[in-house]
Amino acid sequence: MRVSSALRWQVAAAVLAASFFGALSPASAQTDPWLGTWRLNAAKSTFNPGPAPRSLTVTYEAAPGGYRVVVDAIDAQGRQQHSEWPIGFDGQRHRVTGAPATDEVASRRIDPYTNQDEYFKDGQPDGSATFVLSRDGRIITNTSHRLLGNGRASDVVSVLEKQ
Repeated sequence: MRVSSALRWQVAAAVLAASFFGALSPASAQTDPWLGTWRLNAAKSTFNPGPAPRSLTVTYEAAPGGYRVVVDAIDAQGRQQHSEWPIGFDGQRHRVTGAPATDEVASRRIDPYTNQDEYFKDGQPDGSATFVLSRDGRIITNTSHRLLGNGRASDVVSVLEKQ
């Protein structure tokens, strides 16, 4: 199946956004600024190559051992996508379901405001991303570099705003 670059961007942004989260204690779950619903601000984001998705919503929920990430997206052509996965900052690969461009993601937390992801498709690495949470907890900036199915590279800076 051929995946459009716009859909790959949506998936990349979603997977990248998921890498923000590690294991939580019940007390920290109430104050963790990463938890909640985030929406893409396409006007503040850059997609090379484009176009940007029509919409992208990422929800992070506390789950045993880490987080549950749910992503709903509509690509530039109007195709809907729903994907989910567990995430932890253990450096191990975690399975992604419903995302045609990514099978697995391995995440590391650098500090409370910075996370890094490595992405895998068919067992092979195909990109990485760095996520930075603003100090006020209102914006996540995701800088990613991915390989597209056509052998070209994609570079995205996506801005996600807390809802």
